[in-house]
Amino acid sequence: MMHHRCTDHPRRRPAAPGLVALVLAVLLPLLGGLGGGAAAGADGTLSPAAQAHASSEATTDATSAASATDGASARTAARRDLRTSTLLVRWRGNRGERQDSVTVPGIGVLTAVCRPNNTILRLRPYHRSPETQMWLAKHQDKRGKDTVAVKTVRIYRYATADDDGTGGTGKQSHEGLNRATPVEGRSSGFAHGVISQRRGRQAAVGRSNTLPVSSLYLEWYWEGFRRKDVKRQYCRVKATVTTRTDEALGLSWHGEDDGAPRRQVVDLGAAGSVRFTCRESVDGSDPVQEVTFYPSEETAAAISEALADEDPDTDGPWVGTYVERIEAEGDVRDHVVVEEAEYDPVAGLVPPVQLPENGMLRIWYYADGAVRTLIVSSYWIVNDTDPALNLCEVAAARF
Repeated sequence: MMHHRCTDHPRRRPAAPGLVALVLAVLLPLLGGLGGGAAAGADGTLSPAAQAHASSEATTDATSAASATDGASARTAARRDLRTSTLLVRWRGNRGERQDSVTVPGIGVLTAVCRPNNTILRLRPYHRSPETQMWLAKHQDKRGKDTVAVKTVRIYRYATADDDGTGGTGKQSHEGLNRATPVEGRSSGFAHGVISQRRGRQAAVGRSNTLPVSSLYLEWYWEGFRRKDVKRQYCRVKATVTTRTDEALGLSWHGEDDGAPRRQVVDLGAAGSVRFTCRESVDGSDPVQEVTFYPSEETAAAISEALADEDPDTDGPWVGTYVERIEAEGDVRDHVVVEEAEYDPVAGLVPPVQLPENGMLRIWYYADGAVRTLIVSSYWIVNDTDPALNLCEVAAARF
């Protein structure tokens, strides 16, 4: 039977000094993700290492904001710049609606459909010319095994840089929730996701990548779908979309001549900063695709002071990351790889997290007695012999 793992904290917590305080903070993703509540005010400063890379990059202020909703239909709650919308399909027999929809800010409409012959999550963007993507890490029980599959729903007009506009998709696309055809009588599962949009692959992205990115959490359960007695049929599908409408996290560029940024530094207030890097080889150097966290100057100084203290019982603040790397499809034990890293006081950073070539990340960043969270979708090509076909499409959102 599949363990219904929630989105709010990692499977394991880092074993590190100051962990008791972090346990109290682990629920903070429910209250604003990277915003981190009062502990993550906007008056923090970037560490010197981050400042060295930030001068020419996009910087986004990460002020705290939080809200959550649940209801029988699509509901929306907003606080400051955080928008959380929830759709809920729930019916039994002939009572209740078979589908529900919610708006994805700036992008389009997300719809869940649950019928005995059709169980899907459908995305319909406002326009087909931009490249719209919905990445899902879909967890299901298959023959008694917990499995995961990374799925990418794409809606676009231009498939590649060479496309003349005839190689695209329809105006909407979907991901099925069922494991079999026809739909199995009983099923359950959950998924973490990222919804983003950028210019089509036929064009340079430039500085146009300004739309906010949304995170998605989806769960479903149905039973009785192969029973003739309609009264014994039941379905429940719930999806929550979370969006910081004042920021666009991630990097996108199409072709090595694209003038779009290869780095982005985001201010996390009192927790420091995070830097996204996705670039091709420059002057013979290795390509770089990574996410790097830097604590604030105050936190870094406190760690250095604790290390210099001769009292072994003196602990400084603990800073580090817990990461789930999700790629391809199969047994969770093989396709969800856990990585943990602790702040390196010599380098002045937490060891970088490598961006998947075609996959997803869920990141918990522990700093300043709190936890910030990110879910990331990542697709890049940097070794094509034709520089115009190299690209990077990385999107990140709070969850």
